Amino acid sequence: MISGDEKYIYLDWNVFKYMKEPRTDKGEIDKQFKELVFKLKNKYKFPFSYAHIRDRANRYSKEHYEKVKQDLEFVESISDSICVGIYLGEPVLYKVYIQDCFEDYISEDYISKEEKNTLNISTSFQFSYKVDMQKLDKNHPMYDFLLESNGMIDAKGMDEFLQNMYQFIFSDAVRYKKFRSYIDKIDLRNCLHQAYSYDELMQLNKLLYHLFPFIDSFQDDEEKLKKKWGQIAERWFSLNSGSALKKEQLLIQGYTLLDMHPIFREKMKKGKNTLDNIVRDGNHCFYASQARYFVSEDEYTLRKTAFLYDVYNIKTRVVCENEFIKCFEVI
Repeated sequence: MISGDEKYIYLDWNVFKYMKEPRTDKGEIDKQFKELVFKLKNKYKFPFSYAHIRDRANRYSKEHYEKVKQDLEFVESISDSICVGIYLGEPVLYKVYIQDCFEDYISEDYISKEEKNTLNISTSFQFSYKVDMQKLDKNHPMYDFLLESNGMIDAKGMDEFLQNMYQFIFSDAVRYKKFRSYIDKIDLRNCLHQAYSYDELMQLNKLLYHLFPFIDSFQDDEEKLKKKWGQIAERWFSLNSGSALKKEQLLIQGYTLLDMHPIFREKMKKGKNTLDNIVRDGNHCFYASQARYFVSEDEYTLRKTAFLYDVYNIKTRVVCENEFIKCFEVI
């Protein structure tokens, strides 16, 4: 592990990509940015992270290995084998060769792909009853699942539903969009149009306590939401957490939760902006949280990261390439 007082600048994957292959419309900015980065290497570290590895491994296939290798070699020329990882819940720098990290990741990822796509979960869902399918909204995320089971739901069925959702929601933008849109009109007390027992009402009241602050904020503007977000995240994540919330959770999972808010929703495109993409962006948000600068060319990433840093008083400056260049114009 490298000394904790090392100064580093964290670059989003798209920035590495544009430095290597400048864009048609912003090629001059990409070239100026690249020149500046190499000029600053004697003063700052420019580490990679496992979020970058996951970005480059997304939809990877062996026939693209040489192209991937070239991309990693370019990142290596900038990072100098310095990676930002996690130690005691905080980002830290350490030395490791990026190609080795990638080889380890794809070996582990693709050999055990079936295993990784299985979510070992056991819900706390304790009840079973029959849902009136005539009253259930066809846009409800569970509609198709319940239709197949003739409206019956129990602990086993709930686990099966969550397992199925886990397998697809990270890569299927359509399913994620449907799930995200439904949250706007969720009514936890009446969403299954079911008469509840006292014990069931107690469980629903628990859900309301943890989820309501988030859902109730959907009409807020950004500044109002910023003042509430600390409490919203604490309530939401404490539903399944018995201990104090860590910075890693507040930034990575908080970034994903923020994507479900109407103010910050990214446009969903087939094969792009899936939940998996958003989770990787949340990882970048965390790994950059000890940096002097976080540079990205994605508008949504910049906006959401800056929002979370403001909420948690994180001093990292969040900028695009052009803004970063202006910060160092005197050099």
